[in-house]
Amino acid sequence: MAAPRPNPYALVLGEGAIMMNFGIKNKEKPLGALRGGGSFSYEPEFKAIEYNGSKGDTKGFKRIVSSKTQLKTGGLLEFFNPEKTVNFFPGAEVEEVEKPVNGEKKKYSVITSHEMVTMDSYLENIAFVGQTADGRDVIIMVLNALNDSSIEAAFEGGDEMAPEATFTGHRDPCDLDKAPFEIWIEGGGKEFVCDLPPEASGKVKTLEKK
Repeated sequence: MAAPRPNPYALVLGEGAIMMNFGIKNKEKPLGALRGGGSFSYEPEFKAIEYNGSKGDTKGFKRIVSSKTQLKTGGLLEFFNPEKTVNFFPGAEVEEVEKPVNGEKKKYSVITSHEMVTMDSYLENIAFVGQTADGRDVIIMVLNALNDSSIEAAFEGGDEMAPEATFTGHRDPCDLDKAPFEIWIEGGGKEFVCDLPPEASGKVKTLEKK
């Protein structure tokens, strides 16, 4: 059997942007500059159905009992933008205040959290927006996303702070059977067709005439 022909149109480039609330009017925000790579993961937990006489995994005797869908960001170089920061702490709020510091009044955006997860704590989605090698959109979207990872901002001289976050997708209470992710591929699959050498092309044309 001949080796499979590679399809360069199916390649997805690793460069792209991570967007919060992708496609949602007046809510869409890019995470901005990142350091290091992010990742998408879908981890289903399978349960093998046991029966008398089983010698191991049997086709048709396995089901998914739970799953976890996550999108990990790279290092968030724009983490300390208040409009973005609130999305990394469940139940966070921003208040604009004026405080005296060193005898001078300064304006601050103060971010606090009451650690209450409400329906408003979830992003409608967080998405990686990239492209295939031939320029078609590929969008990997985690739905009803909430950052439920710890946040660590390292203070190191000579380096920038770039905390990382992991957003977990959550099922819609009205559609519990649907896993909380969507993958959009512009134009669907695109096949790569090699041009025939001149001698082969001539033979094909001759056969077509017959």
